[in-house]
Amino acid sequence: QLLGLLLDEEHETTQQSLYEFQKGHFATGQCDRWKDISKNHLITFLVTAAN
Repeated sequence: QLLGLLLDEEHETTQQSLYEFQKGHFATGQCDRWKDISKNHLITFLVTAAN
């Protein structure tokens, strides 16, 4: 549960930071997921923006 709390806080901090940085600009976001050789689920995010 601690991981969930830390992850939630980091998500909120990162989201706010990106929002403020990109305010008034266009950006493209994408997400992808797959499994590694150990069958662990991996999720990646990419945000591309001109600023």
